[in-house]
Amino acid sequence: LVGCAAGAPDPLISAVQSGSVDATRAALDAGSAIDQVDPKGMSPLALAALHGRGDVARLLFERGATLDRYDLLRAVY
Repeated sequence: LVGCAAGAPDPLISAVQSGSVDATRAALDAGSAIDQVDPKGMSPLALAALHGRGDVARLLFERGATLDRYDLLRAVY
């Protein structure tokens, strides 16, 4: 990923995992891809839903995150 150290997660993935709306907004504003996936195939929106981060999920939805993605477990979000 551009701007990330080898093996380091993208800032958007890190922000979503932390549950920070402000950090998620900043990562999106800096150009992070909203529908990227982590090494397990989870999108930021799926991670937010999985971890009960409704406020982060709402922001991702409002910014255009795809709702019908599948993760590697084939669960639809």
